[in-house]
Amino acid sequence: MDLLYRWLGFYVKDWKKMVAFLRDTLELKLQSEDNDSTLFVTANGFQIEIFDAAQQPNAEQLLASQNHLMIGFNVSDLDATVATLKDRGVNFDMEVQTRAWGKFVYFSDPELNQWQLFQYNRKKEKETAAESKSS
Repeated sequence: MDLLYRWLGFYVKDWKKMVAFLRDTLELKLQSEDNDSTLFVTANGFQIEIFDAAQQPNAEQLLASQNHLMIGFNVSDLDATVATLKDRGVNFDMEVQTRAWGKFVYFSDPELNQWQLFQYNRKKEKETAAESKSS
């Protein structure tokens, strides 16, 4: 069985604020929008869909049972991406951390979901690409 991770969907409390954050701050491409959901697409085709919890009859239960998410993006230039997002008003939860494999940082969206940006070292990036091609 080959499972390809393609889509992530979650409920949000303030739908309009989250749409603006994903579209304007993170510059995700808006693919479609209904009266209770918005679908975005990342640069590599991954889909993120947010649903307006307020339009669900069990909104409070949905939000209470949904753990906050952690969503990660690989970027080619972490420092430049951090600088761009800071210019757009994003507050980071930590300073950029460096590890043997590369570096990373976390920030939170308006609903307190945590987002990770990471940049592999060039050697690790090439190894990851080679592993993907051989799969």
